[in-house]
Amino acid sequence: CVWVRLYACGALVSALPTGRIYFAGGTRFALGVTGNTYYADASGNVVQLGSLGTAMRGSSGFYYDNTLHVFGGPVSLNVASAGSQSVHYKALINTTSVSWTNGGTITTTRADHGSVLARRLGTPSLYLVHGIQTSAPVARVTEVPWPVQPTRTELMSTATPRYGSAIAVVDNMIYSCGGYSSTTATALGLVNNCEKIDVYASTYSTLGFASGSLTARAYAASAVVGSLIYIIGGATGSTTTTMTATASVQVIDTEGNTVIDVPSLNTARWGASAVAAENGGIIVIGGTSNSSSSNSVSLQTVEWLWNGVWTVLPTAFGANTGSFSTSMTAFYVPAAAVCTTSTGTTSTGKTSTGTTSTGTTSTGTTSTGTTSTGTTSTGTTSTGTTSTGTTSTGTTSPATTSICHDRNRTASDWSNLLCRRNDF
Repeated sequence: CVWVRLYACGALVSALPTGRIYFAGGTRFALGVTGNTYYADASGNVVQLGSLGTAMRGSSGFYYDNTLHVFGGPVSLNVASAGSQSVHYKALINTTSVSWTNGGTITTTRADHGSVLARRLGTPSLYLVHGIQTSAPVARVTEVPWPVQPTRTELMSTATPRYGSAIAVVDNMIYSCGGYSSTTATALGLVNNCEKIDVYASTYSTLGFASGSLTARAYAASAVVGSLIYIIGGATGSTTTTMTATASVQVIDTEGNTVIDVPSLNTARWGASAVAAENGGIIVIGGTSNSSSSNSVSLQTVEWLWNGVWTVLPTAFGANTGSFSTSMTAFYVPAAAVCTTSTGTTSTGKTSTGTTSTGTTSTGTTSTGTTSTGTTSTGTTSTGTTSTGTTSTGTTSPATTSICHDRNRTASDWSNLLCRRNDF
């Protein structure tokens, strides 16, 4: 049954999605950290739109209510000394440009973390999950009121401090899988478990799977389709000089509590960005395939998962040379759809004219019998009544046209396209 759910969309749509992928920030290693923002579409166009207020990598963010949001991130490559930011940038979607503005401080610094929207008390809140604070990994889950306000609640700490983990949201539950637990260059502490965070109950648990096991990895990309979490690529190795990219892809079935190995990427990569489209396909962008973080170069390739097969998309996607980075923040924005236009119609009332029924008189006749005397029957008159017609006045419904946007529900990606209880 899981395999049917994994690839059920294959019979429905085979074309690339019509929406756009926006991506911001990231590192190009020798070229440094960038704040550039681009979009890519299904035709292979890659267009630069603007820049974040600060060049950052390892930020996280999401698309919500027609707005891109980016939170935190370090400003250099060295995870142990890069520090972390408390910035929040936001930008309304525009077809020709993206203008980032300050969205308000998140009052806590984070880098290589997750940021998601989820519900705890009836309304959505922002949750900053794990990551690096100053120069050390944290186990904290921080709640910030939404829209962002200068207050926060340290909701809980889980068992394992980690950064560079794969973050996803399914049914209002936050998952943080893999990552590193130390910033010590010679002992990064690769994590091979997955923690499930229930923000409503303010509890967490370390998942024990009914079947299958997670491959230990950090800086993997993640995407959610329905109840399935895809953990894509990532780095193995526990030192900065042995970070080896993997092409492995695994799926966590949150309903069956199992881990499934699925077809691997064509190119091993860590620090890639992944987005899930509205038709159930997944696009993976950038990252690096180098075995060492010290000599890495960002990949300028894009892979598309459809019907169980990873396909390398045409090189036109990399036409804007150097546009793809490692540890970018990526967003999937569905194409706008024009709603049905309802043209108002007028219903004209009809007048019913009353008719008069005139009574008739029956005149009695006399029958003269020999022995029987005829009787006279006097006719009675029925007076007709008049029914007065009423007029029904028609009402006019004005014609309306609206533009519909399918909003992103949570983070990481367009994080949870087929989400249920977390449908904002």
